[in-house]
Formats: sequence, C-alpha cells, structure tokens
Amino acid sequence: MCRCFSKKMLVVCFLVSATAFCGSFELRFSASIQNDANDIFPDSFVVFGSPQTLPEELGASPLFQPPAPPAGNYVQIRRARGLTDYTRDSMSYDPNEPNLLYSMTLSAFDEQAVGLSGNCVIQLENPEAIQNLPEDCLVYLRRFDSLGTFVGSYDLSDSNNHRFQWPVSEVSGVFGQLDFLVVDRCMAADLIVDDMINLYDYAAFAENWEQTGDGRVGDIFQDESVDIKDLSIIAEKWLCSCTE
Repeated sequence: MCRCFSKKMLVVCFLVSATAFCGSFELRFSASIQNDANDIFPDSFVVFGSPQTLPEELGASPLFQPPAPPAGNYVQIRRARGLTDYTRDSMSYDPNEPNLLYSMTLSAFDEQAVGLSGNCVIQLENPEAIQNLPEDCLVYLRRFDSLGTFVGSYDLSDSNNHRFQWPVSEVSGVFGQLDFLVVDRCMAADLIVDDMINLYDYAAFAENWEQTGDGRVGDIFQDESVDIKDLSIIAEKWLCSCTE
C-alpha cells in the first residue's frame, strides 16, 4: 500500500512485497474459434494465487493449463518460454519481482490441414474472481498477432473486456499471442524508480505524452500509447511512497 502525502497537485502485477492479497484467487479464461459448424474444441488457462503459500508477500503459485484437447479441430494455448520452447506444465514466480508476465501462444489445429476460420473468442469465465485480486493493482491482457506485432490491451477491471473477439481465416499453427499481466499501480507510476511519485516521474511521462510505440516511458497500461489513462494513474498516486 502506498502512503500519500498530498493530493493537491495534479499533474496499470503481480509481485510486490508492499502489496497484500485481498484473498486467494482463481481466474479461468477460455479461448475458442467459433464457426457455423461448431466443431472446434476450445482450450483454457487458469491463473491461481495462494496467500497461504506466501503469507507476508504477494506471489503467484502456481499457474497451469489443462491437458491437451482431443484429436480433431481445436485451439490450443501454450505457455511461451523463449522462441521455440512451449510447455503446458505448472510454473511459479519470485514474489520479489515487480511484475507478473504470463505469455501464451494461440495455436490452431485441424484434421483437414486447411486451417480454421471463424471468430477467435477470449473470455474470462469467472469475472467475479477479479474482486479477489490484490486491490492496488492493474490486471490486463495484451494481444499480439502471429508475427508478434502488438494489437491491443484489455483492462480486465472493465467488464467490457471480459470477452473480446476478432475474425480469423484459415489459421494453422501459431496465430497469436496473449500476455497476462498484473502490475502494482504505485510501482507502475514510479517511472524513475525512486519510491516517490513526484515531478521527476511527471517530467519523464510528459516527454512521451501522446506518443505511440513499444517501450515508451509512461506507457503504464502497455497499450503502446502514452495517454490520459496513464496520466490518471500518476495523478492517483501523486506524492505517494510505494513502500510505506
């Protein structure tokens, strides 16, 4: 939790020791390609957090996916590690790290080897579980195409983003990537990392105001745009210390 000294001046993790769980959580997401024949098996992934395993620190433990779907037409989600290493096993994260980033590839397989077409749908199956996540954090998904080009960022605190879709045509093999992130709000706003949200952070933010592209300082929501959404977090945490 942050300690705020003033709000008179106005100018989006999973793993920060200064933040605490509101309770255990389990987020269940599904991925499917919906077509007229309704013959494509969906897949899912689950994110678990357990305060019992890390009672004094924020952590994620473990994250895993279900067994592979049956033979036929199906969508598969696999955790991405490096360029070619794809696994479906469990994983855990160091609670001392500032962010959680869980990267997954989306793959399509069909018996006829002609590719799958329809609407790819990503859905949070239990949106009520969002309430059990750490209260002072940003939770969102980022989507990339098959070439790794950023497409969009979906803030999961907004119920409109609990389900989103896009059309696909004759996709085969890897056709996209999803990044699941949880980011501590105060840590994200501390752009120069001095444990205080102040004019130094605002100056760094202002240099990139309304600029777009990957890796811009001030792009708190990581949607490749430095805009009013990011400014709102800096204003919210103005003159806060993230460790007090």
